[in-house]
Amino acid sequence: MELTVLGATGGTGRHLMSEALEAGHEGRAFARSRAKVEQA
Repeated sequence: MELTVLGATGGTGRHLMSEALEAGHEGRAFARSRAKVEQA
């Protein structure tokens, strides 16, 4: 499944992206600050 997460650098967004990637899903993260986004 491919997911899009808005607010991916916030607490909930980070957790959601982490869980999704660990489960083998693909994800796209949107955040206000590019510097806060980590490459997975």
